[in-house]
Amino acid sequence: MGAIPVITPDSELFARVDQLMATHGLARGVEHLADAGEAIEFLRTELPDLFIIDLSDTECGAEPIVQAIHDDPWLFGGGVLGICDDDAQLACVERTRGPNYLALVPKARIEHDLPRILRIIEENRRLLFQRVMGPELVQELHGRFVMGNDPLVAHCYESMICNFLYNANRIDEDTRDALSFSMHELLMNAIEHGNCGIGFDEKSRWLEGGRPMLELIEERTQDPKIAARRVTLVYDITPERSRFCITDEGEGFDWRQARDMTSPEAIFESHGRGLLMTASVTETLTFNEQGNEVCFEVAHQEDTASATPALLAGLPARRVEPGDVIFRQGEPGDALYFITRGRYEVIADGKHIADLGPDDLLIGEMSFLLRSTRNATVTASRAGALVAISKARFVEAIRQRPYYALLLARLMAERLQRLLSGEGLFKRDR
Repeated sequence: MGAIPVITPDSELFARVDQLMATHGLARGVEHLADAGEAIEFLRTELPDLFIIDLSDTECGAEPIVQAIHDDPWLFGGGVLGICDDDAQLACVERTRGPNYLALVPKARIEHDLPRILRIIEENRRLLFQRVMGPELVQELHGRFVMGNDPLVAHCYESMICNFLYNANRIDEDTRDALSFSMHELLMNAIEHGNCGIGFDEKSRWLEGGRPMLELIEERTQDPKIAARRVTLVYDITPERSRFCITDEGEGFDWRQARDMTSPEAIFESHGRGLLMTASVTETLTFNEQGNEVCFEVAHQEDTASATPALLAGLPARRVEPGDVIFRQGEPGDALYFITRGRYEVIADGKHIADLGPDDLLIGEMSFLLRSTRNATVTASRAGALVAISKARFVEAIRQRPYYALLLARLMAERLQRLLSGEGLFKRDR
């Protein structure tokens, strides 16, 4: 893991971040990238798992970078930390909706917020999923986050989980956005209504007065008893579904008498739609008897890639049915295949070698790159779709986007490393 790139034309801002990294013992260090062209080139060649971007540049220097990530979701699958001016925070959120942003830090709060967020990220690196890691590393994850009454920290945890599920092909983009909104709302309910004891009417009056909720939360947490309360987020991620439980240390509420947010008037409410949204995107939504814990589940999509590389733009997907032969052992290796959907069985010399799915990304890259014949037969075991990439198309794509060669090299290096280390994660020959 190399230094964290900091993309900003503001040398003073970079110096502040650099000093913070040193002061707080965040040993990875930082690397200054001063303009958009330099930053995009760095992202394409280094593929960092995390970077910090200044979104407050009045000349919109960040816009080309954000657009580049929008244009090719494969360019970057890690995390983005955005720095913005206090009065531009909403605009920052809108401008970074596509990339995998983990948190937005106002410039005025960098010294307070940035070290905490970076430490959270470093302690939970397994959730910064890289698409080259392979399915064996993400079959199941179980853990818990314990946090104080800080909306920024809550948002960081929620973003890490939702981006992980998306990059691991467990949920699609629409589900990611809906789950992110729902989880954020429930975490904020735990902080505001649970631990801080802020009622619905009180919150409404506060928001109608044009004051941010952060001020009311900070006001309440001046009370040591409230400040000591914690919110716990427990997650259990399996291949089929994810289950979450959010618990606060407040008195709880009577969820049986919860306000009806399904009425036509509810759409005009300034808040309170979290439960309705959660119920719409989850299979279950349950409360404990006290009303200070909510649990819900999200079903995963089956054998489907969440993001498609720009390399495949305009190429048709080939639909396959169970039993279809993709290629046979001994045939020329004149194409490789990107797995969009489905499962595929690999058989060499009559022996079952492996089962492949979207997490494996590609089929047939070995013979394609080595210009050899296929040393295995691949057959669809479930209905799905593949995109064939010819040698000419792949070479042209690498000429235009050299980072695709890096992605492929890293994919193969990761698999080789695991094989040599005895983990047996890639005992397959395609």
